Amino acid sequence: MWFLALVSCAAPGPLAARAAWIQEQLTADNAYWLTRSHARVEDKYATMAADPYDWMRGSNALFLADQLRPDPARPRTRFLTVPDAASILTIGDPHLENLGTSLPGDEPDPHEATSLAATAPLPLEWVDLDAAAFGPWTFDTRRAALSLALVADGADGCAACAEDVVSAFAYGYADEIEALDAGEAGWPADGEDIGGGAIVASLRETARADGLATAELDSFSVVEADAAGIGRRRLALDAAVDGQGDGVLPFGPSDAARLERVLAGWTVGRPADLRVLDAARQYGRGVASQPATRFVVLWDRGGSDLDDDRLLNVREVVDPPSIDGIYPGLGSVYANNAERIAAVTATFRTRPDADVRAGAVADGAAAFKTTSLSGWFTTFDHGDIARAVVLKLATPEDLAAFGETMGRALASAHARGTTLNGAPSLGVVAADLAAGGGPDAFAAERVRDATSDLATLRVDLPLFQSLLDQYGPLLGAEILAP
Repeated sequence: MWFLALVSCAAPGPLAARAAWIQEQLTADNAYWLTRSHARVEDKYATMAADPYDWMRGSNALFLADQLRPDPARPRTRFLTVPDAASILTIGDPHLENLGTSLPGDEPDPHEATSLAATAPLPLEWVDLDAAAFGPWTFDTRRAALSLALVADGADGCAACAEDVVSAFAYGYADEIEALDAGEAGWPADGEDIGGGAIVASLRETARADGLATAELDSFSVVEADAAGIGRRRLALDAAVDGQGDGVLPFGPSDAARLERVLAGWTVGRPADLRVLDAARQYGRGVASQPATRFVVLWDRGGSDLDDDRLLNVREVVDPPSIDGIYPGLGSVYANNAERIAAVTATFRTRPDADVRAGAVADGAAAFKTTSLSGWFTTFDHGDIARAVVLKLATPEDLAAFGETMGRALASAHARGTTLNGAPSLGVVAADLAAGGGPDAFAAERVRDATSDLATLRVDLPLFQSLLDQYGPLLGAEILAP
């Protein structure tokens, strides 16, 4: 609360100015959501205020805008000197919780899953590409490095290893770019030698166990006997969202019609024999996308038993953060967000069948993406990683190995993309990396900036919390009526 007193009572100064800028940037970034539902934005802000990592996740636009603010005291990058280095196709928000396992091909029926468990490659993929657009390749690497530094900082007894983790990430990224540019095979996203130590191995084991046990399906649904005594599955609905804004609720007035339109327009990834068994609205998932419209669809292929029951996630996608100078030209490249998501998904995933339900649909001015909702598809969790290190289930060396693998995964994704002008990104990034001093200079810069970004985050989160106390749960933006 000392921040609140300082910001509200003291003469205007750097912290007060920073707080005002945070308020301005977050309100602009959430203006679309504020005209939709104040309650959902309140839930999003509450989530961001409760956890440093969730604050980072929900404030990507702020993070990006910070990189462009004129600041003579900020150390300059040694990179972005080669033409097009500032306009490659980027993931946009490659923090570690946006990386996870996938299951190539169709999800198996339960009686087939046991044999699959030992052989399924479960490649690592970047799973949330909502912020993907053209921009500087260094911004992606800086965002990823901050997420690793933040997790290391949150693991008791491992704060000092943050530099090692970020350095491992940077060398992994640089080594992968150089190897691919030299024509070498590169990182095996679906191989047993994928790297990542105990942290990656644990996530793969969890995904296999949850996939075998149909954990997601069972958590979202219940089986009830029909009039003939035959078991039928339906979604388990909540009466209302809980105190954290989470819940699976019945449709609102326009939801059924909207989902019907989206499913009718769904082509890529849609089973020819799709039969919708049940559907509902889901609230409380994600952080930046928490206010987005999200549907859970229970479906099958028309079978008479429960073995082919599956879940589908359908979620609204909006524009990436609108920061002048970072993401030019989107309108000239993609007709709408559905086309953008379809294109970047095809570009960035390591294999075309990584999620066979991945698709995108335009619904008027809105856009929705479809993805599998299953235990086979599991993402890293910052809290789980920190706890594993604290409990000595993973070592600082495992965390560094995970950082290296994350660097290689990001470099591999960048290498598959193009620049805004259509040239392959790989050669541009490789040339820019070399011009800036190579892997050693890149690693030193990522460590330097991660240290600085982490210090900024430690100041910004209390400022944000104080703004909520001072201006209310919408930061004073109630004038933007839903």
